[in-house]
Amino acid sequence: LYQDPQSGAVYESEAGPKGGDEFNLIARGHNYGWPNVTWGFDYSSSLAGPLQTQAGVDQPLLVWTPSPTPSGIARYTGRAYPFWSGSYFVGTLGGRAVERLRIEDGKVVLRERLMLALGERIRDVRTGPDDRIYVLTDHDNGRVLRLVPGAPARAQLSRVATRLTTPPAGGIDVKLGDPVKGEAAFKDRCAACHSVGARIAGGDIGPDLETAYGRQAGTLKGYDYSAGMANLPQTWDLVSLDIFLAGPEAYVAGTKMASPPVADRAVRGDITAFLNRTAGLEGRTFGGPNTVNTRAQPKP
Repeated sequence: LYQDPQSGAVYESEAGPKGGDEFNLIARGHNYGWPNVTWGFDYSSSLAGPLQTQAGVDQPLLVWTPSPTPSGIARYTGRAYPFWSGSYFVGTLGGRAVERLRIEDGKVVLRERLMLALGERIRDVRTGPDDRIYVLTDHDNGRVLRLVPGAPARAQLSRVATRLTTPPAGGIDVKLGDPVKGEAAFKDRCAACHSVGARIAGGDIGPDLETAYGRQAGTLKGYDYSAGMANLPQTWDLVSLDIFLAGPEAYVAGTKMASPPVADRAVRGDITAFLNRTAGLEGRTFGGPNTVNTRAQPKP
């Protein structure tokens, strides 16, 4: 539990069942659903609870899938790291990282995983009296680390994200991955909302994705799509699925898909390969690996 010293709001990180870790804003008298309403699975990969949403039950601000086992929380409001001011920081044990969250109007609008190269379980995050962020590791040789602001070292520059203002000269280079790994990743990340025909009996919040690869976006009969998805001039293929999974809201404004972005390109390729196989189109990439409907591309 964490109480914001400025607003008084109480936040909670919750290590739930498999694929059901939560970040909640706690309000007096509200119901958060457990054990009847949850996005998680038990360890047999069946749903841990009968429902994922229910009237009168508050939804989490964020559901982590797969589960990183979240730990301590802190909100930074100082001046030492000006671009981080207002962000929430959550340690993760299984995820072995610190996750930075930007929350606006009760919605998580940005997620960034930090300290991955450390490779250690993060037990807690705090802001110290010196206006610096402190991190407690849960490791054989556990440490208290102070984050010092400054420019990246030369060896770190290749890992620093930069905004693209023009498309890459060689086009968008994405490849189909391993469909077997993709099925496992789909069960972990996607099956809470989606089924895949008779192969994966998942949730029914989202449309069935058995024939998603090669299908016109927003056209599966019987599903009430958002206006943005229903009017998207896109056939789902290798490139468009990769871009969508990397940032659903950026690609389709107003999409109902509440799942977090899949940041790992290899995992996106595996999931796309699995959908490619289930649609009976294994190996087909339609317009090729560097083509996408430019009308549907997100802004830089």
